[in-house]
Amino acid sequence: RTNFSQESHLGGATTMKLISLNVEGHRHWKRAIPFLTKEQADVICLQEVLEKDLIAIAKKLEMRYVFAPMTLKHGEKSGIAIIARSLVGKPRIKHYHLPSRRLKEYEEKNKRKTMRQVLLVSNVVCENKKFPVAATHFTWTPDGNPDALQRSNIRKLLGILSSAGEFVLAGDFNAPRGGEVFGMLASKYKDNIP
Repeated sequence: RTNFSQESHLGGATTMKLISLNVEGHRHWKRAIPFLTKEQADVICLQEVLEKDLIAIAKKLEMRYVFAPMTLKHGEKSGIAIIARSLVGKPRIKHYHLPSRRLKEYEEKNKRKTMRQVLLVSNVVCENKKFPVAATHFTWTPDGNPDALQRSNIRKLLGILSSAGEFVLAGDFNAPRGGEVFGMLASKYKDNIP
């Protein structure tokens, strides 16, 4: 997973511990819950999380959350989330791929027509300073190589981000380091993961 930010230092010397994790529905909770409990991050960004699981994990960690649905899995809302001890203001959800006005049931063989791509932004308070944190689960391709939809979506996402000011961006970008799409992000923002 990757974590991008503007080149400037958000708030100076503030340290924020952020975890970004694709939980793939129910597949990783046995390992993820002890890990998240032990690490005690200031901010957790989750991808492919079921809303009902999100509610339970936020309660267990004694944290607040915001959620943006992307699809339905077995009738349950699934999407991305930002979890933090302190969230302020109203979260913002921006779609950069919207195949339907209503949420659709996820289809593995037809994921691009049954899954929205969204950017979720919320203000997080850490060390008494407010930081905008953005999360996404970017467009998937079968072999990791960009295609026309991924190229279109990265341009749309970069357009949304260009007016966002300072932020920290985390998520599952489905774009290998050194590749075209990753390079488009890394040319504009600082990659904070070694």
